[in-house]
Amino acid sequence: MISIIVPVYNVEAFLSECLESISGQTFRDFEAILVDDGSTDSSGKICEDYCLKDNRFRVIHQPNAGLGPARNTGIEASTGQYVMFVDSDDVIAPNLVETLLNLLLSSGSDLAITGHVRTDEQGNPLDESQGAEDIQVISGSTAVSKCFFGDPYERIVFSVAWAKLYPRNVIQSLRAGSYYSGQDLNFNFKIYQRVSSVAFQDIREYYWRQRTSSITHVNNARQQYWRFLSIADLDKVSDHDERSIFRSLYLKKVYRVMATIRNHLNGTEYYDAFMKRCSQIRSCSRAEYLKDRNIEFKEKMVTSILWPFPGVGRFIFRLSGN
Repeated sequence: MISIIVPVYNVEAFLSECLESISGQTFRDFEAILVDDGSTDSSGKICEDYCLKDNRFRVIHQPNAGLGPARNTGIEASTGQYVMFVDSDDVIAPNLVETLLNLLLSSGSDLAITGHVRTDEQGNPLDESQGAEDIQVISGSTAVSKCFFGDPYERIVFSVAWAKLYPRNVIQSLRAGSYYSGQDLNFNFKIYQRVSSVAFQDIREYYWRQRTSSITHVNNARQQYWRFLSIADLDKVSDHDERSIFRSLYLKKVYRVMATIRNHLNGTEYYDAFMKRCSQIRSCSRAEYLKDRNIEFKEKMVTSILWPFPGVGRFIFRLSGN
């Protein structure tokens, strides 16, 4: 009934714990597809050995291509009615799959999302283990707004691919992008455009391991640039109807990002490419951005003033919480 896709790359120290947590789910009707993305440590062997222990698990070995393509390989190979993703250095509580499925079915929504707990590298919790248990049913556009402009916890919850249950008929032919960073946000924006409603319950049964070496926790020029690209590329998929709230949210986000990371990229190898892409975006959509009634006048004024003075942008939007 459910396909659990686990991209695997050089996580030998954490992989067995992850796989054990999947195998021990209270909901038993699942297949686990392990995509060994060109690991150079013993991760591939660990996957092979685990498949011999539990016949619901199978492994696909491929040359290293990155997180997005590894997830796509899993989607292509999956057969379940629903799809979920688990990162191979994380752990899930025994009830997570059952919780997500019950949330999706009881709410009648098109997508189910639960919360998470951050842990240190040893698996010790860094957050409260329980959030509010009330169920929120929101629109896809509200989910995008939380993803782009919510509080720090909301921005993670609504942008990441894990701790979610996706019906196959929602994913259809949609696939993840090949981004060094930001592929989850890009993927989910496209998902949110396809759904009528999203159910969120802050039950924290996904344990997100904080590894200092992981891409998520590296805040350098490369990460910033690729995250920008993952947002900029949404121009291709956002509805260009001027009445579309998704288009407005995209424009608001991309103009804010252009204003806030320019100074961070200045002097790096990514700056020229960044400025070229910004020039393309501004020349094609500047007039549309300025006349968009869904974007506040104050927002437009601030980003316009900040563009010639990029050193100020990060400070201004930090004060506003975004």
